[in-house]
Amino acid sequence: MPAFKNAGVPVAEIAEFVALRLDGDQTLTTRYQLLKDHEANLKKQLQQPRGNPELPQV
Repeated sequence: MPAFKNAGVPVAEIAEFVALRLDGDQTLTTRYQLLKDHEANLKKQLQQPRGNPELPQV
């Protein structure tokens, strides 16, 4: 699941997604919602000011 890690998904959420996937198609709606929630979080992060990339964040 390298795409998840590159997208900043916490390991616990990746494990949850994998466990749901192993449970089969009946978890499809839950897995889809996890992805939609993460997408919303990424969009919020992109809207936040990033500051000066040359300065370390404190």
